[in-house]
Amino acid sequence: MIEKVEKNNHTQRVMTTTQQILTTFTSKVDMEKEYTRSELGKMLTEVFKEIRESSKGEKKTRKKAKKEEGGEEKKKREPTAYNLYVRETMPVVKEENPEMSRQDLMREVGRMWKETKEAEKKE
Repeated sequence: MIEKVEKNNHTQRVMTTTQQILTTFTSKVDMEKEYTRSELGKMLTEVFKEIRESSKGEKKTRKKAKKEEGGEEKKKREPTAYNLYVRETMPVVKEENPEMSRQDLMREVGRMWKETKEAEKKE
C-alpha cells in the first residue's frame, strides 16, 4: 500500500516499510541464479535490518505525558504494598534460587506474600 502525503500542495508517494523491504530485496536477487532457502533468508534479513535502521529516526516520536484538565501532568499512582513487597523480595529469592525461571520466581514471591498476609490476619 502506498501512502499519499500532502506537502505544500504537492502529493508525494511514500512507500510503507514492507514495500521498501520487498523492493530492495527483489532488486538484490539475481533472477538467473538459483538460491537456497537459507541464502534467500539471509538476504531478506539483511535488507530488513537496513530498512529498519534507516527508518528508525524518522517515525519514532515520544508520547506526550497525559495531562489533567488543568494542564498539569498526571501524577503516577503510588505503588501498592504488594508491588513494594515484590520489589524488595524478588532479588533475595532470585539470589537464593538462580536456576528458577521468572515465572517461578513470581509464583514463589506470591506464595510468600500470601503467607505474610495470612500471618498478619492472625495477629
